[in-house]
Order: sequence, then C-alpha cells, then structure tokens
Amino acid sequence: MDLSIYKPYKKDFDFSYTLGAFPTMELIKKRPESVRCVFIHSKYDGSVDFSEVCRKNNIEVVYNDKIVNRIASKDNCFVIGVFDKFSCELNEKCNHVLLVNPSDMGNLGTIIRTLTGLGIYDLGI
Repeated sequence: MDLSIYKPYKKDFDFSYTLGAFPTMELIKKRPESVRCVFIHSKYDGSVDFSEVCRKNNIEVVYNDKIVNRIASKDNCFVIGVFDKFSCELNEKCNHVLLVNPSDMGNLGTIIRTLTGLGIYDLGI
C-alpha cells in the first residue's frame, strides 16, 4: 500500500475520509465495499473494535501515527477511514437535509449528530 497518497483532504481526490471511530464504523456497516482501509493511531483507546469487522469485510487496518497525524485536523482524532467517493439518491418520501457547498467542515460532525438525534438519517452534500 502506497501511504504517500494519503494527505489532508482535497476536493479533487477520488477518495475521502471519515474522522473518528463512530463515523468510520458506521461507514463500514453501511458501505463496506467503499472502504479502502482504516488508519488507527497508537493512542486509540479501542472503544470500538475494528479488527473483526474489518477482517470480515477484507478491509486493511493500518496502525500508523504519522498518517493519522497528517490527515486529522484535530489532535483527538485517532481513527480514520479511507473510502471511495460515491453518489446515491435521497428518498423524497423521507425527511432529509441537503447542504449546498458547506464551507466549515468542522461543523459537519455536529450537523450529523444533531440530525441523528432528531431521527433524520438522510444527508446530501
């Protein structure tokens, strides 16, 4: 695996990242075929066990502090999922939120958690 391609996110990449254990595990559960690999930092507390679910889905787990530090924008992010970008349709009959050109990605996690708390599971970006 060529680790040099994994750098801070740029829009023209054909892949993107999940930052954190929860969103990474949710991605693996919902779209395992899109996940390229999972990077885990040595400071990760293991609160979510990735080994079995990744093994079952043929997803490589890489323990690499340097890569996590390079990609993560915050010091408390210890799990990063790498996935191929994908498109899907929003269900018109279900409640959903569509964000057009969000400018502050730091707020995206808060938006997703808020939507989930309100029972809204469809988000388009």
